[in-house]
Amino acid sequence: MKFILSIILIITQLWLIGQDKSVDNSKITKTYKTFINHKLCGYEEHDKKGNIIFSKNNGMNGPITMLYVAEYDSLSRRTRSYFVHSNLGFSASDIVFEPLKIKYFHFSLESSDENSYNRTFLNTVNSKKEFMELKETKDLMKGKKELSNIELLDSTNHVMIEYYLSEKGDTSSINTYQYNKDHKEVWFHYGTIGSEDWTWDIYSIYNDHLDKIKSYRVSATNDIRDTTEVYQYIYNSNHQLISENYYHKKKFSHKTDYVYNEKGQLIKEQFYEGDEAVIDVITTYQYDKNTKLVSKKVSKDYRNSKKPETEVWEFKATYW
Repeated sequence: MKFILSIILIITQLWLIGQDKSVDNSKITKTYKTFINHKLCGYEEHDKKGNIIFSKNNGMNGPITMLYVAEYDSLSRRTRSYFVHSNLGFSASDIVFEPLKIKYFHFSLESSDENSYNRTFLNTVNSKKEFMELKETKDLMKGKKELSNIELLDSTNHVMIEYYLSEKGDTSSINTYQYNKDHKEVWFHYGTIGSEDWTWDIYSIYNDHLDKIKSYRVSATNDIRDTTEVYQYIYNSNHQLISENYYHKKKFSHKTDYVYNEKGQLIKEQFYEGDEAVIDVITTYQYDKNTKLVSKKVSKDYRNSKKPETEVWEFKATYW
């Protein structure tokens, strides 16, 4: 859902797979390990085209474990994904591509062995191969497959309309998009079927260089329209985003500033929340002599907690 700030961290570990000599190995990420205060807590594994095929998050988001597996077609479009959460269980979805249409399906599992939700059990799974051999994964594919939403595309493959379906198969909501002559999205409308009492419109404005400089959401509740959220974007002379600011009901909420080196590579992000003058999160990036990203470091300051502390997350990449 648009204009909702969310951070979804699904991190993973190493599962070695063979190399394809026909692929340019200099740009393909093989693994991405994550450490919290020097302790390995997750990793992700990529295929030879750079697509994430397996990830594991073991404690990155508190005392939970999450696993993620994805499959792709020859065009690197994701066609199936699996997800398991130690508190919520297993889920899977399919994406089917048709001419000017994309269909999304969801698999539901009526029941599962409770041990499958246990972190100790999930921590024994360290690769896509092991995940696919789980009984719960195989059972899930035998479960009920339901159509969840449909996207209708124009001749340039831009989404024009999205239909979301209820559990009964009825249309529950419809999203509509409009684009300018440069194929940039300028309007998004969310509405529920049978009622426009709670809906919103998102408008986007671009400069002469086709950089988005502003987005704002106008919500409507009981026929009262109000500009609820505003995003503002600032760029440097190279058209690189250097600041992203978010306001909720005309009040500052958060912003992110971006810093680049002389090669145009992103080397630092500074995130502010609640107070425009105090940095909450600093993210730094390091590259090798071939300009490949080799590490990412996130330092988060919990200054508003009863026991202020700084937590450091480190991400290290290896390549084919």
